[in-house]
Amino acid sequence: MAPALILSMQHCLLWSYAQIWQLGASVYGLSTQSTEYQREVVSRLHLPYTLLSDPALCFIHAFSLPTFEASGQTLAKRVTLVCRDRKIEKVFYPVFPRIKTQTK
Repeated sequence: MAPALILSMQHCLLWSYAQIWQLGASVYGLSTQSTEYQREVVSRLHLPYTLLSDPALCFIHAFSLPTFEASGQTLAKRVTLVCRDRKIEKVFYPVFPRIKTQTK
């Protein structure tokens, strides 16, 4: 079975979707926001992957994923999970583009 990736949008910037799909992987986004909000986001941003909604935090709590509070909402921090055959093979956290600077 091909691996499934659960990625943050920011992490996907490091990969092209073509590269991910060529590996035979599936890509999903996960968010604590409502399904209605996510439909709007997918439409507005033209996301090429399925965005999953977890407003009850079931998946988030089951896997002890990190969260933070903002504007009275509990949101998921950026995490990338690489899963194969119903097992998590690799976790990338924290996920953010690293900016390299040169000092003289």
